Amino acid sequence: RAIGINGEDRKERTLSFFRKLRDTNSILRLSKVTIEEYNRSIDGHIKKIKRNEAPAVRSKVYTEYVDYNDLWYFYHDWASKNQGLDISVFESTLKSMIMDLKEQFQIEEDTFSPFDAKKCENEVMEMASSIRHYGNNKLFDTALCDAHNIKWVEANRNSGENSIFSAKTFFISSDWGLY
Repeated sequence: RAIGINGEDRKERTLSFFRKLRDTNSILRLSKVTIEEYNRSIDGHIKKIKRNEAPAVRSKVYTEYVDYNDLWYFYHDWASKNQGLDISVFESTLKSMIMDLKEQFQIEEDTFSPFDAKKCENEVMEMASSIRHYGNNKLFDTALCDAHNIKWVEANRNSGENSIFSAKTFFISSDWGLY
């Protein structure tokens, strides 16, 4: 959302939220599973775009008549402004935008897991199934990533952090199925 894939409005709201967090000296972290999920998602979408779009769809026409705010629209908007550039350049652009965002807001990549994934596997799978149940279009892999992140937050919280006022670690998501 912060790089604009889901529309300019969501991008601006997300960046505003990040600025507020930065102003409070909060630390933003991306978990290892989030980074892996993002990369898998982008790779999957790029493969679909390569297979289905080029050169059959003219980007200028697509952006004129389609108003979905998703990666396909984001790609066609980019392609209409960067005519003649290969989709691999678009893929590099996405990765560069994420790196710039991480630098701008000092977002850390957290590759450490505060819990033993093997020991908690059943709990995480059960949580993922529950999350998947609430999201009609949610893939199980996405729900599994959410479950890992929730478990990561729980494992990082101290025993006294049981309310929004005492907690120091949060999971930020725009997924309504997690509320």
